[in-house]
Amino acid sequence: MKASYVTVFLSIILLVVITSNLNWYKNSWKDFQEADAKGYYAYLPAVVVYQDLNFGFFDSIEKEKYYLGMEPYDYRKEYNGKYINKYYAGTALVCSPFFLITRWLSPFFVFDQDGYSYLYMVFMTLAAVFWCAIGLLFLRNLVYRRGTL
Repeated sequence: MKASYVTVFLSIILLVVITSNLNWYKNSWKDFQEADAKGYYAYLPAVVVYQDLNFGFFDSIEKEKYYLGMEPYDYRKEYNGKYINKYYAGTALVCSPFFLITRWLSPFFVFDQDGYSYLYMVFMTLAAVFWCAIGLLFLRNLVYRRGTL
């Protein structure tokens, strides 16, 4: 195993440890997704769980069930009497395998299948670490191809 692969592997382990300490304890997972991240993520529960691209579930989920005492960030904009998400769906698309795995695992671990419970946030963190690792591997390959290292 080349030294650069070891570095990437150790970086991934470090990322998992840091994110688990920051995002997975007590109630900190409830505000894991803030501001823009809520809008990027909202496509997944909208399509898979609620079948509602008008994002009508926002009030019951964001404002009632997972309310943390602060003003909830509304990622929706009203257009012709309906709500639309003002963010693009690309992030949701690349996170969809992790979301679907979580959807499948939730009943086994007795978590709500509402798209916003603890297990969903853990897997979204793992999705971020996964895509970061893929980026580090591509960067490593690019640097070695250029002959920089």
